[in-house]
Amino acid sequence: MNRKEFLQTSLMGAAAVAASTTGASLLTSCAPKNDTPLRISFQEGTAPGKTLEEKFDYMENLGIVGYEPGGWNLAARVNEFQQALKGRNIKISAICAGFQGFLLAEDPAVKAQFDSTMRDIIAAAGEIWLNRCYYGACVQPPEALLASHIGDSRVPLRADARVG
Repeated sequence: MNRKEFLQTSLMGAAAVAASTTGASLLTSCAPKNDTPLRISFQEGTAPGKTLEEKFDYMENLGIVGYEPGGWNLAARVNEFQQALKGRNIKISAICAGFQGFLLAEDPAVKAQFDSTMRDIIAAAGEIWLNRCYYGACVQPPEALLASHIGDSRVPLRADARVG
């Protein structure tokens, strides 16, 4: 056997082995790797209904377990969300924007507007979540969120604040 025959035979053999194992591995790679459930959230305005109760009823019928309200005027709606979520399998999974100003603004007034509205949104989100666990992941309490994410040194961190 010369060099050319050896290389041709080796390449054909390698291609045959690769083709046979690739087909099998493609089929096994399509199988689910674990049994983690798919948890879907709706943003505010997606579910039909006039009240939160109607929207949450619709979502529960579909198996939707997360809701993402807008951050605009969230502080005024905390009680509404707390009441509507009682006894339901739906959790607030995110807050969608709602702030004013700009994080990296050079104008101090625009930056202050951002800081102020973000503080309001984070405080309201903390009141809605208030040490609740979402899908098994516990979030920091609202005062820890304020202190760590906005740098408000007036708000003490709690000793039991955790992310897990």
